Amino acid sequence: MTKKHKENLQENLDENFNDEKIDIEDAKESEDIKEDELDKIIEDTTQELKLNEYKDDLIRLQAEFENYRKRNENLVEKSKTDGIIFAINKLLPVLDSFKSAKQKIFDEDFLNSLNLIEKQFYTGLENLKITKIEAEGQIFDPNFHNAVLTGSDESKPDDEILEVFQDGFKLNDRIIRHSVVKINKLNS
Repeated sequence: MTKKHKENLQENLDENFNDEKIDIEDAKESEDIKEDELDKIIEDTTQELKLNEYKDDLIRLQAEFENYRKRNENLVEKSKTDGIIFAINKLLPVLDSFKSAKQKIFDEDFLNSLNLIEKQFYTGLENLKITKIEAEGQIFDPNFHNAVLTGSDESKPDDEILEVFQDGFKLNDRIIRHSVVKINKLNS
């Protein structure tokens, strides 16, 4: 081999070696890029999962808050109703005494004044959505009436209320106090 030939061979080897070196470096750069892309995809996916988790937490929190709000509304309404019933139960004996006292008064002007006061009391009850339970002439219903006496009147049907001793009251569908009554019992 000649010197010239050796040099050409060496140059070819160096070029091939450099090309291989470049290919290896390109491959490494390509792997770095792929690895960077993979890291980016993993990071994006992780962020998306966290975002979805936060959204789920937010939806759950909103639902819990709505349930809390409804529970509190119901609790406030029940407390209000219980408070009204408690207060009215304390005032009803005063009304009963007032009505008993009215029966003993014979002065017409004074009786008219007492009737106005009684009417104001009943108006106040109505403003609180409290209604008197109708009893006299009605058929006895143990859900609304408490029978303490029986009588016998052939002109009236069995279980009809003959007399009311104490008025009953209700707030919407809740009984505050049952009417205390005398009912008709026919001996059949």
